[in-house]
Amino acid sequence: MRVIVSGGGTGGHIYPALAIAERIVEDMPGSEVLYIGCDNGLENNIVPKTAIPFKTISAKGLPRKLSLGLFKSLFVNVKGVFEAKRYIKDFKPDLVIGTGGFVCGPTVLMACLNHIPAMIHEQNAYPGMTNRLLSSRVNKVMVNYPEAAKFFVKAKETVLTGLPVREDIGKISKEEGCAKFSLDPAKKTVLITGGSRGARTINRVSALALPGILANENVQVIFITGKAGYVDTSLMLKENDMSVLNNERLRFLEYSHEMPYALAAADVVVGRAGATFLAEIAACGLPGILVPYPYASDNHQQFNAQAVVDANAGEMILDGEMTVPKLTATLNRFITDDAYYQEKKGNMQKLARPTAMDDIMMLVKSFSKSIKR
Repeated sequence: MRVIVSGGGTGGHIYPALAIAERIVEDMPGSEVLYIGCDNGLENNIVPKTAIPFKTISAKGLPRKLSLGLFKSLFVNVKGVFEAKRYIKDFKPDLVIGTGGFVCGPTVLMACLNHIPAMIHEQNAYPGMTNRLLSSRVNKVMVNYPEAAKFFVKAKETVLTGLPVREDIGKISKEEGCAKFSLDPAKKTVLITGGSRGARTINRVSALALPGILANENVQVIFITGKAGYVDTSLMLKENDMSVLNNERLRFLEYSHEMPYALAAADVVVGRAGATFLAEIAACGLPGILVPYPYASDNHQQFNAQAVVDANAGEMILDGEMTVPKLTATLNRFITDDAYYQEKKGNMQKLARPTAMDDIMMLVKSFSKSIKR
């Protein structure tokens, strides 16, 4: 089976596409997969480091208002359509899978126009524009959140699959996680992270709240600032309370390559509401406080966080409403009210979809049966 996968712009689009590509190669011997990304996207730094063949096309997001930029974007995407057409003609795929990002537009559209089976995967509770536009043309729409299905009423078929996470997520014990960071598994562990790039509001408010959080001797903290926020957050901690950085119950990090262990060590998390991160904490049964990135396209992170709140699996604090008293009070309830914590934890576990990749592969294989060679 020959498959093209396409997704780009953010890790939330790239990693699911890459996971699907690698699983196809692993589960379907003899299959060939080509990854098509954007010529200036983050995928250029990620996919070439894998064994999956990689090609790029021109693609650009469309401004929402009529402007010169809109016409420039249209020109770039028309160019991308012809580039995608060439790759599809040369590769001759049996199936094309898009996971979001504007690079999927030209690629999946050309597959549909050439009568090649196509599927898209939507990670967020509020779908991106590209997937909304493509949904009526593709054979199947896969969704991570049930709430997303209502945006795909014109789709031929919508399937709830969930979002695949890395194999080691949710399979490491708290003891192993704490050992990796030299922490005490008997204590409550708070993981604070805004992702690899960091989150300014989370870093700033958490830094100011740390002395109060660590005043509880039964609490320890893994605080990952992201590379962009490490220096500023360090200075803030030093100015606010120098002794905090020397607290033996604090692990203050710029970045961690051991996130599966950090998630395993944690009892509660403070973080953004990207789809991949939410799928990971669900796999770990890890409830917490979600602070949606306010500038995410279509405000999709707030929709993601609201889906978690509606499931009674966590709390949400909007970025503009994040204060030290609010963060501290909300966090303290997770730490001190065991009945409240266990209820949130149990509901978060219910959101996990450990068979997500198996379900996606079942759909992929359903197309392979109709291939004529």
